[in-house]
Amino acid sequence: AGFVDLGARGHVNAASGLGEWPEGLQLLEDVAPTARRAAGPPAA
Repeated sequence: AGFVDLGARGHVNAASGLGEWPEGLQLLEDVAPTARRAAGPPAA
């Protein structure tokens, strides 16, 4: 796990007004494989 300081952005959601945010997408892509492994296989 890591911590990323976004400064005074408030909540990171659609209402925050960040618009296109390639850095945020990259952060998500970086953590997605770890989250998938932690979640385990899908339920049948």
